[in-house]
Amino acid sequence: MTLDFGALDSEGFCTAHSVLDTDLLRLVEPLGRVRVDPRNPELVRDIQPQHIEVAKPNTLSSRYGTGGFPFHTDTAHWERPARYLLLYCVSPGEGMRPTRLKDSRAWQLTDQEMSLACRALWAVGHRRVRLAHFAVAAGDRLSVRYDMDCMRPMTSEAKELKALLQHRIETTVETRNAWEPGNLLVIDNHRMVHARGEASRPDANRLLKRILIGGN
Repeated sequence: MTLDFGALDSEGFCTAHSVLDTDLLRLVEPLGRVRVDPRNPELVRDIQPQHIEVAKPNTLSSRYGTGGFPFHTDTAHWERPARYLLLYCVSPGEGMRPTRLKDSRAWQLTDQEMSLACRALWAVGHRRVRLAHFAVAAGDRLSVRYDMDCMRPMTSEAKELKALLQHRIETTVETRNAWEPGNLLVIDNHRMVHARGEASRPDANRLLKRILIGGN
């Protein structure tokens, strides 16, 4: 089995079905180097809904518990966020919550808005705070980072940009990825924002595996 890298390039994500967890690292080799979050240094990390009381500090679980997560890019607090995010389903859980996706290219930013996105300054992170931009020009496209739980606007331009981005995200059509065991979702983390949907019932048995590619 191979991944559809054409869809990853054109759509910002791709999916595969009936994948064996023992094949995950082999499948992602063409995408680049596997990276780890220093807080959770496993190459393949298990992620499950967690109550606020037991979640690690400064994580989305520590803020939203077992609820849904807002739209964000993973590792936005890194100096260079992970290039790709891979999520693999072991168990979708009884709540059958989806992973929601929105494409930053659908925001249709004007040239003026793109310039604002590349120059407005944000404070990023909690323990090791650094200044960063929301976007970096990559040819005629933007490479973006977005996580309002670890990014704070530092200038009036950044505050203007924050309101603009929130409006565009709210009004952009989303794709919902419904999970089944053995499904693999590969996300262009420099292009897409994603969110964890709400569960229809408690789903402590929801189990995904996460792999990060690139970034530091």
